[in-house]
Amino acid sequence: MRVQWQEVGMVAGIAWILSIVAQIQQLGFWLALLLGLPVGLLAGAAYWLLMPLVIRWAARGARPKDAKTGEDGSGPESSDEESARR
Repeated sequence: MRVQWQEVGMVAGIAWILSIVAQIQQLGFWLALLLGLPVGLLAGAAYWLLMPLVIRWAARGARPKDAKTGEDGSGPESSDEESARR
């Protein structure tokens, strides 16, 4: 699965806004806006690089171990569809 640019932009924007809110009293609005930009860009880049690995890792756990046998190892006839037909 591919990470979309909208997702990366949303993560970067949220991190930027949170960094502005956290620094606004100490630095003022404009300086907090300027200093929060690298934090947002870093968060977006980290999301873009790491999320495909997370998606692959999560998909690997969802895949059945062996497509030929069911959970009990008795073969394809042990599927839920076959059980429902009986």
